[in-house]
Amino acid sequence: EALNYDPNVTIADESCIYGILGCTDPEALNYNPEATLDDGYCMYPQEFTFYVYRDGDTNPLDSVFEMYSYSDSDLGAGETHCYTVTAILENGTETDHSNEMCATTPDVGCTLDFYADLPSATGEASLIIVQGVIGIEVGECDEIGVFDANAILNSGNCDNDLGELLVGAGVWESEQLAITAVGSLDYCDIGGNQFPGYVVGNPIIFKYYHAASGVEYLADATFLAGNGTFGQIITSVVLQITACCIDNIITLNPFMNNMFSTNILVDDPSVSHMFSDEVLIVQNDTGDFYVPQYGIDMIGDLDYLEGYAAFINGSNTLEFEFTGSQIDQVTPFTVNPFMSDMIPYFGRTTMPSSVAFGPFDDDILFVYNDSGEFYVPSYGIDLINNLVPGEGYVMFLNGASPIEFSYPADGLASPIANEWDALKPGLVSQHYDVVKTGIVYPIIITDIQGDVAVGDEIAVYAHGTLVGATRVVDTGRPLPVTAWGEIDQLGIDVPGYTTGDAIEIRYWSQSQKTELIVSADLDGEYFGLSPLTIGRLVVHSDSLVPTQFSLSQNYPNPFNPNTTIEFSVPHPTSLTISIYDITGKEIRNLIDDTGIVQGYHNVIWDGLDNNGQLVSAGLYIYTMTTEGVSVSRKMILMK
Repeated sequence: EALNYDPNVTIADESCIYGILGCTDPEALNYNPEATLDDGYCMYPQEFTFYVYRDGDTNPLDSVFEMYSYSDSDLGAGETHCYTVTAILENGTETDHSNEMCATTPDVGCTLDFYADLPSATGEASLIIVQGVIGIEVGECDEIGVFDANAILNSGNCDNDLGELLVGAGVWESEQLAITAVGSLDYCDIGGNQFPGYVVGNPIIFKYYHAASGVEYLADATFLAGNGTFGQIITSVVLQITACCIDNIITLNPFMNNMFSTNILVDDPSVSHMFSDEVLIVQNDTGDFYVPQYGIDMIGDLDYLEGYAAFINGSNTLEFEFTGSQIDQVTPFTVNPFMSDMIPYFGRTTMPSSVAFGPFDDDILFVYNDSGEFYVPSYGIDLINNLVPGEGYVMFLNGASPIEFSYPADGLASPIANEWDALKPGLVSQHYDVVKTGIVYPIIITDIQGDVAVGDEIAVYAHGTLVGATRVVDTGRPLPVTAWGEIDQLGIDVPGYTTGDAIEIRYWSQSQKTELIVSADLDGEYFGLSPLTIGRLVVHSDSLVPTQFSLSQNYPNPFNPNTTIEFSVPHPTSLTISIYDITGKEIRNLIDDTGIVQGYHNVIWDGLDNNGQLVSAGLYIYTMTTEGVSVSRKMILMK
């Protein structure tokens, strides 16, 4: 019985060795707990590539590295196959074949089809048991998929590519279903690689595929065991399928442009079916219209991947309620550059704007809704606060390339405390009565200097018409001002700016109860010629309502080629401003207007004469003439 027994020996030399040979290292794959003597052949996981052989073939079916399970794919129902495994040692030699094990695929009519694209087994797994499914009539060959919305996707490298991944699935036959979810591997910290699968601690997402209708549903889970994240010893759930029907309510207000979207799939998505004739016009961001009273329908079916705008007839708020199946919240859609792209919102409940847009902050210039609330990440402005089902939004990108945008799955991100939520009520104007049209132009004042106090107000005008206002709530932070565009079509006439109108800024002093003169340094002087306008203000102590005619010294002076001439008018009048050379010859008539309104004004001379020719350098005189008053000043044009 000795390990070194020699049958040729006739006399014992007392050197017999007794015990059991084997691997005595508990960390080894072939550890033998009964071995008393180590045989020097312990095998460790990190040392091996495994070859998998099927049905006695001399060539391996596949190889796996640092993974200790294998899934044979593309097999039919009722197939039986037998497998052995070998390992490649550090010295490059291949071990003998393992014992043979056989298995037969289920001889059933239903196999995974819709949720069949599963990652290879990694040796990391979570057991998820579905105890029941309610809310839907179970059909033949329905499937349940288990997803991680932020799983590791890459394989065999350290790219750390994260995104949604199907990690487990099974056919639901109205009985308890055990699903093995595949976990990721990440050996990058020790010089290895990553392999795809769920990430421990991420929320478990369930989807249900109804084979008969070909519709996929997002499922709500009630957890009987486990906390709803991957990595638990066992997870047990009951799934609630809201197959039909979810209500989507779209509210349209009168006298304004309403942005809307839908988060459901309806049986008939045609715009003519979804909206009554009480809607005057529906339009998208590519110039297509639906105008029922004129029989115009360029839109056809509403695309749930788009946002829309609508204007209604009458003076009463309208609500349109639709019923259909829920659109998956993480469904991606394309946002295009160089345009105000109207986008949808797919959530069933509200979502903080910081959660919705935060992952794309580097790509977003701004987002706004039809209430004139902005999200401008580069300036830390977030007035939207929460996205609302049924609402549409406008997004403008920073760069020149389109992006694929998607909302995060529920529970993947935590909202950031939004200090603008507390400041927003204080931004509402108390002095000015602004008409909100739903057509928005964002203006951001980054700095205000001069005679400024909290409670004062900034007002924006276009051709003397008030188009926006906001209160000063903090002199140390950027202030958003929403300017509202006019609506003038199909008999609708709502006042506001038009593209190309000059931007005029005024400042209301709460303490002095008057408008003060403002010097504005803006990066754009006109509405709509850029995506938004950003600038600084200097508020002067002089009242915006002048008491006499005045003509100020031009600035800059000397100049080349442009200079600004400011003047004030105490009441509506007719007025001329002309430029003369030193001989008294009129070079340029800048203003000859019978409708100059009360206030402070300015005009720019570009160095051209009445014929459009650039004048020569030298001394020039500019003169304002009105109601028997003539005031002149000198200026110098330099080359």
